[in-house]
Amino acid sequence: MLKNPHDKFFKLVFSKKEVVADFLKHFLNLKIDTSSLSFINTEKNRKYKKFFLDIALKTKFKNKKAQVYILFEHKSYPDKMVYFQILSYAMSIWEEEKENLTPIIPVIFYHGKNFKLKDNFNKLFSTQTPYNLNWNIKIFNLNEIDDNKFLQCTSNLFLCSALFTMKHIFDETKKLKIISKNFDKMSEEEYFLIIEYISAYKDEKEEKIIDELIENKEKKMTILEKWINEGIQQGIQQGIQQGIQQGIQQGIKEGIKQGIEIGEKKGILKGKILTMMEFGLKKEEIAKKLNISIKEIENILKG
Repeated sequence: MLKNPHDKFFKLVFSKKEVVADFLKHFLNLKIDTSSLSFINTEKNRKYKKFFLDIALKTKFKNKKAQVYILFEHKSYPDKMVYFQILSYAMSIWEEEKENLTPIIPVIFYHGKNFKLKDNFNKLFSTQTPYNLNWNIKIFNLNEIDDNKFLQCTSNLFLCSALFTMKHIFDETKKLKIISKNFDKMSEEEYFLIIEYISAYKDEKEEKIIDELIENKEKKMTILEKWINEGIQQGIQQGIQQGIQQGIQQGIKEGIKQGIEIGEKKGILKGKILTMMEFGLKKEEIAKKLNISIKEIENILKG
């Protein structure tokens, strides 16, 4: 299984300002000016140590000129150190400023199991006193959000589908089937990202995930074409390398040029053939679709 697919998916989904803006507006209800959002460096140095957060932004409060930072830390499993990760990052910002400190809104985004999150640093202390750190934390626990909030969403289908996927990623794949109805209203990049995340976590081939998620044959074929194109690109690179080697052996520039052209053609065919085979197509069916003979297929696969 791909290492830490949850974290990678979270960062990719929230790498777009419009997605973050919709999330802050519709799910966190923060009174900030989302039009002035901008990303800031997620790495900070403090006393020879580096501190990292998943996402850090700066913006302004609504109807005010005052700046505010929003710090996101994502967790897919119980981790009591999350509070101190946020605090260390915040301290690195405030130490640089020294005075007139910028307000910081810490956000914990959680989609793991059975972890009661504290919404104020004050609650981490064993004894309540007037001297404890009293700093609110915005908690977003996906497990506490009703599915209908995502399924009846009309504002940002990609965001809602991604959140639903993260909430149910630990369940059977069929639980996620319902979001495939949104794929027609998303960009290709968006729904491919969701499919690749499910595939990475489940440690199963994309074609199996596609088969479980999508009933529409046309949509399946569109996705099949995407994997074919990826295979083509890999095949072209392999073919070019093989073609160059053939050209070098001949010792002439024309040989290199011809070798590249031959390699590209073979690479394209090989990419298509391998991808179709992954989708369970037999050699006879592939030969018919590509208008070549079975013997040609076998020769290309040997090359």
